[in-house]
Amino acid sequence: MFDRIDHMAFGPGRPLPERIAIALLRRIAADHAGGYREGFTRAEALTALAAVSTDPDLLAAAAAAHAMGDNWYAITAVGLLIEAGADPALIDNHVADYPPVPSPGPGGGFSPAGGSLS
Repeated sequence: MFDRIDHMAFGPGRPLPERIAIALLRRIAADHAGGYREGFTRAEALTALAAVSTDPDLLAAAAAAHAMGDNWYAITAVGLLIEAGADPALIDNHVADYPPVPSPGPGGGFSPAGGSLS
């Protein structure tokens, strides 16, 4: 189970430092795009992303994970990561690493149809 989560969350076959960087980049983009950190401006998010990595490939991997997300802020997160330096062609290459992720259904369960599994 944890191998699958690790693969899905951080990309297959990457060294641990890269997986950590991708996770941090994804979190920063989500915090800004989803409004999870009140007052976290786009400029602050771009600065925080640059502090983690300016590698276009790592930024693209984080963007690909958001591109496959089923949430209302995914497009904003992808746009932020592109602005930070993610290469759109590399995003396309990484999309296959991240299967679509369904949104939580009512009651916290996950279901492709949006219904509850709990």
